Amino acid sequence: MNVRHTMTLSAVALAIVGISSTAFAAREFLTKNERKCQKAFGKAMATFAAGREKCIAKCHAKTPNGPGCAAPYGFDTGLCVGKLQNSTYAKLLKRCPDVNDACPSCYVAASGSCNARAVEEINFIGGSLVDVILGPAIFCNDAMSGGLTGDEAKCRTQVAKGFGQLGNATDKCLGKCLERERASETNGSCDNKGYPANLTDTETMTCLTDAIAKVQSAAAKACADDYPECWGDTPAGIVDTLAPFAVSAGYGIAMCPVCGDGIAEGLEECEPPTMCVGGPCTAQCQCP
Repeated sequence: MNVRHTMTLSAVALAIVGISSTAFAAREFLTKNERKCQKAFGKAMATFAAGREKCIAKCHAKTPNGPGCAAPYGFDTGLCVGKLQNSTYAKLLKRCPDVNDACPSCYVAASGSCNARAVEEINFIGGSLVDVILGPAIFCNDAMSGGLTGDEAKCRTQVAKGFGQLGNATDKCLGKCLERERASETNGSCDNKGYPANLTDTETMTCLTDAIAKVQSAAAKACADDYPECWGDTPAGIVDTLAPFAVSAGYGIAMCPVCGDGIAEGLEECEPPTMCVGGPCTAQCQCP
């Protein structure tokens, strides 16, 4: 992978660690409706990411590396992406209304409402993560090596499809981890932020490792004859490079942390009574 791609992915990694929806230890203060909302966010974002990847892959299948296949997209791809965004937003508004204690307090504290949170997540997952992975990484321009062959096109389409499947698998792995955590059946953390550094639950680690291995296996089969030289890596290598970004990006359930427990995590910026640059940490665990 060339330097431009590596720098871009590094920038996304910082954004993922800092602002993405991340799986955290389940908290018993959450209401039933709040838990349903958080699960809806996790599933919706995984489905949205996979769908957006399909829109982009479809464009590249028709016109490989055509200008309309990258953001801000051409007419057909723009319609595909726009329709997907609208349906995802409508689904979240229905499952996470800003009434009846359905919107988690950490969403309200960080974004103002579940309505605003949905917009932020759609913009982040779609506009940053998916576009960065599919654009400069998976669908890089192979013109310098003589152009894209049919086998190379088939190869990268499968890799893109694989990351959509990985998003859904990640959501399931993390969801199961959090359910087991409520029952005190985990032996470590379900935190996918900065994966694999913070996630320590053995069963979940195995679940995610197996999911990534399936993506690699499908890529190896689809790319057996040839793969894009612009990757600068083997199919297994490109999956290894990109998988941590996909897992860390917040495809899992976004659980609220507890303000006041002494651990600044997730959407918290600090823990009282620590000091921030602008003054003391607030009672909402935010810096002034």
